[in-house]
Amino acid sequence: TKYFSLLTGNFTLPSGVNIKHAFPGADPLNRIPDISMQNDSKGAENWFWLGEGALPTYSNDATEEISDDVTWIHNSHSFQGGFTYMWNLLHANAASAFPMGNFCFNGDFTGDTAANFLLGFLGNADGGCGFGYEQTNLQRSGNFHNKWAEIYLQDDWKATPRLTLNLGMRWSYFTAPTKDGNDVSNFIVSSFVNSQAPAICPTTSAAAGGCANSNWVALNASNQPLTGGAAVANLTNNGMLTAGTNVPAGFTTPHKGLFAPRIGFAYRLTEDGKTSLHGGIGFGYAQVSLLQTANLLSNIPFVQQPTYNGTEFSSPTGSGATNPPGLTALNSTAIAGFAQFRPATVRNYSLTVERQVTQGGVFQIGYAGMTTQHIFTGSWDQNFPLNGVGGTGTYYSSSGTAACAAGSPVAGQPTSGFQFDPCINAGTVNSNYYRPYPGYAGVSTGASFGVANYNGLLVGYIQKLHDVTAHISYTWSKSLGDINASGVQVAYSSSGSFQNANNPLGDYGRPDYDRPHEFVYSLVYDIPAFRNSSNSLERSLLGGWSMTSYFLAESGFAQTPSYGTGLATRPNGVGKLVRNHATDGKPGQPPVYSYQNFSRPAYGFFGSAGVGSLRAPKEVALHLSAEKGFAITERYNVKLGAQAFNLLNHPNVLGLNTGWSPSGQSTFGTASSRSEEHTSEL
Repeated sequence: TKYFSLLTGNFTLPSGVNIKHAFPGADPLNRIPDISMQNDSKGAENWFWLGEGALPTYSNDATEEISDDVTWIHNSHSFQGGFTYMWNLLHANAASAFPMGNFCFNGDFTGDTAANFLLGFLGNADGGCGFGYEQTNLQRSGNFHNKWAEIYLQDDWKATPRLTLNLGMRWSYFTAPTKDGNDVSNFIVSSFVNSQAPAICPTTSAAAGGCANSNWVALNASNQPLTGGAAVANLTNNGMLTAGTNVPAGFTTPHKGLFAPRIGFAYRLTEDGKTSLHGGIGFGYAQVSLLQTANLLSNIPFVQQPTYNGTEFSSPTGSGATNPPGLTALNSTAIAGFAQFRPATVRNYSLTVERQVTQGGVFQIGYAGMTTQHIFTGSWDQNFPLNGVGGTGTYYSSSGTAACAAGSPVAGQPTSGFQFDPCINAGTVNSNYYRPYPGYAGVSTGASFGVANYNGLLVGYIQKLHDVTAHISYTWSKSLGDINASGVQVAYSSSGSFQNANNPLGDYGRPDYDRPHEFVYSLVYDIPAFRNSSNSLERSLLGGWSMTSYFLAESGFAQTPSYGTGLATRPNGVGKLVRNHATDGKPGQPPVYSYQNFSRPAYGFFGSAGVGSLRAPKEVALHLSAEKGFAITERYNVKLGAQAFNLLNHPNVLGLNTGWSPSGQSTFGTASSRSEEHTSEL
């Protein structure tokens, strides 16, 4: 096949090895299966995985563009206008496909992960695995297209000798991405038929619930799940519509009213021209272009990816009854108050005062802000369990719920007012029983309901001398938003998920790219020595050098404590959060945050710890470089330079261990990653 040459013997299945896959021969590359091993109750093994994931994967894009601009100057006006028209193409394959099979082991049966692996006992849905075995029947690929058009008009108008206005309007239009052949499907809520859905076993023990197994109430002789009316359930295409069939080819309707006004001004405050005030506000739109439709490549009915729990490696499909499949979707219509997919709306605004205080020296102070609506997230689960059957707060068994709450290890466990069934914490009730669309597990959906804002105070000073340019700046800012990826980021990530997908604003807080303080100093020095030497060799080799220094001191990234119990993904906050400023959490140092600042959430409740409530240690770095250009001919030159990064070899901590657990005192709040040490290059 096309990519077989990229795989060597270590990644191909040895001859003579036969695995009883759900889809024999599904992998044309004959790759070894993926094998994951999760920590058991001892939690100290730190197992790694075997295999190559879904590789090889590819995502190649190309853009063709036509654009033109025109300018007309008339009296005190400078008019500009123009257009851009782009054709975008993406050629990609499914990035999460496992035709080679994917196995997971944990300590469910023997209490020891290694023992389970040696005995061939595959994991259950809990214990970190989420599944024991899964396989896709193929790894699909496709070509995706969309078009993007913009038209703008602008007038730079010198209204008075002191005042200049900038007035503009931009119109944007994005077509919905489509796939060649339209052979992709999307989950559409209005097409889901409850009477075709399987009856879900309410308990995690088939015997306790009187079910055929822990997922389905009843199975027929072919191990197919049955509906409540004893008919064969539809797990092939219930709620699934193919592109172009009763829905648009791109599943969404493009917005035509994306007008973005912009206004700015510059005003000379003093007669000497040394003080000015300028500011503005502008609207804009941002499109997450082609990926949202490409993410649908692995959906049913075009791809099957059954998963199985608690089986054995020698027969991974077990009895043949699969688990509820997961889906990827695009929110093409408004659902329960959640806006459908659309481009993000961005509003930027600023106001700055500048004053020339010395010859060549300018001081600046200003404010900058931004608000964003309709931010795209690709990880909203629109099939997240509700609080009780149909969201009524009524649980499978009232007596069972009371017993689960009574068995909670949390002191002061409430007995009512739950946010989800406490028996999900206890592991006796199946969370799939409360999903609004029975028969499916999570439906990871691309949706556009995220919000974010930024506000910052900016202070700076620039000094230009004959051979030196120096710049000092300080920014004090705050970012807030409700789409936050886990870990440490330097920008927005659409992979952010939610503790409670039915309440995304519950994740509103400091995003993981927030840094409240940032100080920057830079200096560029054009060394005058030998620049005008009468000796041509000295002038060529030693003259014309420049040196640049760059110093940065900034707050660490915001981070969020994590802990999984029931449906909760964060612990509870306890009292005032105390930060130990005397440590960076490096090996041998105390943790930056106290373990006692958090506790286990009560059964049936989400964690109360705030998003972005932790802060990684500050980062400090000094960089230095020197360089010179050598002219070879009039057209060609060679540049020689040396650079030193992190010159002072300051070991910056980039992130903290934020995973909290009742037994995790030794690692929580300590350094998880560090920056590179001093490096130099020529």
